[in-house]
Amino acid sequence: MIRLLKKILFNLFVWSIILATVFPLFWMIVTSLKPQFELFRRPPSLLPQQVTFEHYWRLLTETPFPHYFLNSVILSTATTALVIAVATLGAYSL
Repeated sequence: MIRLLKKILFNLFVWSIILATVFPLFWMIVTSLKPQFELFRRPPSLLPQQVTFEHYWRLLTETPFPHYFLNSVILSTATTALVIAVATLGAYSL
């Protein structure tokens, strides 16, 4: 009986940590799909009543985000290649 109670309490603890980690990611994605008028509604709705991609369209067309994203991809790829090269030499020496 005690063992079952410990298992249940452990599972509740783990699921509460998972929920606390995943919910902000879920909220960010759901909010990005809501139209502008739905963003500031009180009380907030958990799911959008109308799904829209207008925020993504504005991000890609009205800002320099694609340029910044390309810079990030180039930098991260170069850094990864350099780290793999140095780590390979270090691993070979061991």
